[in-house]
Amino acid sequence: QYNPVAAIAGSDKLNVKAFPNAFTDFINLQWSGSDKPVNITITDVTGRLVEKRTGLASSGTLKTGNNFPQGIYFAEIVQGTDKVMLKLMKQ
Repeated sequence: QYNPVAAIAGSDKLNVKAFPNAFTDFINLQWSGSDKPVNITITDVTGRLVEKRTGLASSGTLKTGNNFPQGIYFAEIVQGTDKVMLKLMKQ
């Protein structure tokens, strides 16, 4: 589902929202799912790792992106066997 303000995606159990998207300073990644910990990996369009967080709470919000250069990024959020990928844009 595309929303000009937020990227929203979900699997059977894991739901993720990124807002605002596109962003100029910070972006919020918000997730909820099962009781398993969450891992978040953010890469740029070339596949270079720009941020990785592991062992996050099963539901929560991560504020990030302030140190990212302008461009397109991909956030992969994994919880157990559930995986969600979001496209992020920094202007």
